[in-house]
Amino acid sequence: MKKITIATHGGFYHADDLFAVATLKLILEKDGKKVEIVRTRDLKLALKCDYCVDVGREYNPVKNRYDHHQVDETLIRENSIPYAAFGLIWKHFGQHLVSSKEIQEIIEKKLVQPIDAMDNAVTLSTKNFENINEYNIASAIYAISQYHGVSNLNESFYTSLELCKQILVGEINQAEDKHKSRQIVNEEIKKQNTPSILILDKYHTWKEVVLEYPTIKFVLYPDINTSNWYLQPAKNTKDDFGGYRANFPVSWLGKEHQELAEVSGIEEAVFCHKSGYLAVAKTKESGIKLAMAVLNLQS
Repeated sequence: MKKITIATHGGFYHADDLFAVATLKLILEKDGKKVEIVRTRDLKLALKCDYCVDVGREYNPVKNRYDHHQVDETLIRENSIPYAAFGLIWKHFGQHLVSSKEIQEIIEKKLVQPIDAMDNAVTLSTKNFENINEYNIASAIYAISQYHGVSNLNESFYTSLELCKQILVGEINQAEDKHKSRQIVNEEIKKQNTPSILILDKYHTWKEVVLEYPTIKFVLYPDINTSNWYLQPAKNTKDDFGGYRANFPVSWLGKEHQELAEVSGIEEAVFCHKSGYLAVAKTKESGIKLAMAVLNLQS
């Protein structure tokens, strides 16, 4: 079987070329093709390959040329974030790894555009602390190159490529699961008549769905690893912490087992996180009791 060749530049590598190559490799291998990656700065050698990614100074999908370093007005999105190699590959081939255009767009916004922005020196976030920077995927990839040493860039390229493949597949799986979960959680909310305590007999991604139902105060679901049940307050925002519709009493925060049982009055209470985002109970029934105790205090 003839190998399909993918050319990308040699030397130091970056997130955009790694994810672009990872995307193509996943698609081609899914179709049973054998893939060879050619890392080179030799333009003549690169242009002999079946695909050119982040090298070649040409964007021409008909010829499978996907570079972004040349001046080209078509290489900027409507929101002004320029395309890098990952974005060009995802634009033309991403649909082959997902179930719908909606999922492709989710990955585009969550993973692809941030990486393209980073490669094009576009800043997406505001720095809030002096001398403290975000640790991002570019930092992790560079650390891998330093782990192997600059004399072993080919070896570290393939280590990083495997990491990027796993991240990409993981993000796709998460997006697909989230889409399915939205339907299931919506059905449960209707079945339970939009309750103040939403009970899920199996964990599903629920936070974004529950945002749309302001009367839901808590979500209760089983821990996948133990027989315990998790109780989380619903939120009014997508922020990681804060904005809760119901708050555990201050006297519960950071307590566990007997100490928590005593202050809550719930014998099977297990734990309450000090930030107030989670409480744990031994059973579904005791989880409901914890939630009801909070709601009664706040009514």
